[in-house]
Amino acid sequence: MGKLICDSCGNEVSSFSARYGYDTIFCKNCYGTEKAKEIIKKRREEPEKEALKKMEIEKELEQLNGDFPYHFKALLSYGKISSAIGWIIVIIGVIVFFVGFANLEFDGALGISAILGGIFISILGIGMVIGGQLVSCFVSIEKNTRSTYEILKSKS
Repeated sequence: MGKLICDSCGNEVSSFSARYGYDTIFCKNCYGTEKAKEIIKKRREEPEKEALKKMEIEKELEQLNGDFPYHFKALLSYGKISSAIGWIIVIIGVIVFFVGFANLEFDGALGISAILGGIFISILGIGMVIGGQLVSCFVSIEKNTRSTYEILKSKS
């Protein structure tokens, strides 16, 4: 175990005689003094200041994010169109699936083929939806990262 040092006077403190308060260590002589109370007060204020700073950055990011342009508009459009086409394919697959159930009574082989085809078409459509949404997600992440960088750059 490392040495314990009093945050107020800097003297070494044994683990048996140490006094703890809000992530601080004090010796018996310093514990409860005005200086110790000031140290504890500063330690309490640090997380509050960090939280306020984080909230300010988040507000700026929200304001800036709406006005911040996408660099990859074609890729974002591709993702949205691909996702929309994927949903259309899923709907067609579901329709084929139910038509297969309806045709089971008339022609069993045709009905089973339609059911399996509907499942296969739906799975392909879901794959297209996932691919399109992943592309849109990556483009949005790029936009958010760039806008965050701009905010942090303007702060420094």
